Amino acid sequence: MKIGTFIKVGAWTAALFFGVKEILTLQSWTETSATVTTISYSRHSDSKRLGGGYYTVFIDVAYEVNGTRYTDRSSTDISLASLQTYLKLYKPGTRMKLKYDPKEPWESEVITPGWRG
Repeated sequence: MKIGTFIKVGAWTAALFFGVKEILTLQSWTETSATVTTISYSRHSDSKRLGGGYYTVFIDVAYEVNGTRYTDRSSTDISLASLQTYLKLYKPGTRMKLKYDPKEPWESEVITPGWRG
């Protein structure tokens, strides 16, 4: 086996392992709703090289577990064509699905369909 092929197989195996591990971890977490508190975006510095407008959209969300308020930040990369849609869909006050670790509730992941965070 060539070294390049070996490296590619290793990279795919690692990606698959960590992807499956994340899915299994999220299955054991508790689902709740969170509220978007802020949304912002920044343009990628290499956006022109990539053929147009590529942006990272950031949302800050707040959620409550057993009377304690937690916050989290999630981000996703999108094209210029999707930017206005995301800014409208995820404006402050929007409710989103979120999963958190019941043992460490400050650890969370936004899981709302359509959000690729």
